[in-house]
Amino acid sequence: MASKLGLSVHTINERLRDTRRKLSVSSSKAAAWTIGGLAMIAALFATLALSPTQPVATPAQAASAPVPAAESDASRAARQWLTLVDARNWQAAQPRS
Repeated sequence: MASKLGLSVHTINERLRDTRRKLSVSSSKAAAWTIGGLAMIAALFATLALSPTQPVATPAQAASAPVPAAESDASRAARQWLTLVDARNWQAAQPRS
């Protein structure tokens, strides 16, 4: 990695040592887990912050909700394809040209 970056091995080791020290961990593996965990938490918060809030329907509202329109041709084709894939029928699930 050092040669790819045009740096000496000593420089890479020093930077890794500094990173481990800043993260208060004793190994590079622990540092990777710490950074990965922080990245996952950040991604979760970003997803929650950006997702639109959906109001929860009460049972009375759900009962009076309009009945969805008939399934479209595309939805029906997708559902049939998924059924074939779930049944592991690979030949029938292949796209037709």
